[in-house]
Amino acid sequence: MKLELVVGPPQSGKTQFLLEQYRQALRASWPGHALWLAPTAMAARQVRGRLLTESHRAFLDPRIWTFDQFVRAVLDRAQEVARQIDLVECVEIIRHLIFSLLHQGKLRYLAPIAQLPGTAAWVADFIGELKHHEIWPDRFWQCCQQKPDGPSDKDHDIHLIYQKYQEFLEQHCLYDSQGAYWRARDALQNGQQEPVPQLEILI
Repeated sequence: MKLELVVGPPQSGKTQFLLEQYRQALRASWPGHALWLAPTAMAARQVRGRLLTESHRAFLDPRIWTFDQFVRAVLDRAQEVARQIDLVECVEIIRHLIFSLLHQGKLRYLAPIAQLPGTAAWVADFIGELKHHEIWPDRFWQCCQQKPDGPSDKDHDIHLIYQKYQEFLEQHCLYDSQGAYWRARDALQNGQQEPVPQLEILI
């Protein structure tokens, strides 16, 4: 597939140009041979709306997806056996781990606030940010040890919870939103399958 980069300042007609290329591809090929990836659900709806109103015709299965939908399609075709958890489940798992570690006397920094309502959500956000940058527990701990004063009590607790969280997911065949992207990437790199067979255009 040939790669083309379309650049320009705001309101210069980039989206209009790409929409016309996409319409031509939809008219010229069978349904499902084109794919448009949008960053958000709102952006995807806007593209669908413009595709319909400006072309005065409907297209069967135009495949205008968010990145989350694309990842889901990759995992579905890879026949992923593990189950994805949502943010609420993620926070509940971390809350359970915090309480367990608290009762075992293994928490330092978080011990006084472990049972407050927002603690688990804060830790989940912190771990989510680490996972977004693909920083695994061992790598996080290595970075903490390189600090001039060494790891803090906060670093100790975050590392411990993060490690237990990853172990819990693996033991129960679960993955979170960040893990879904990693699994999809690995499936594509390993050539397990194609999310959109015979893809002719990707925007």
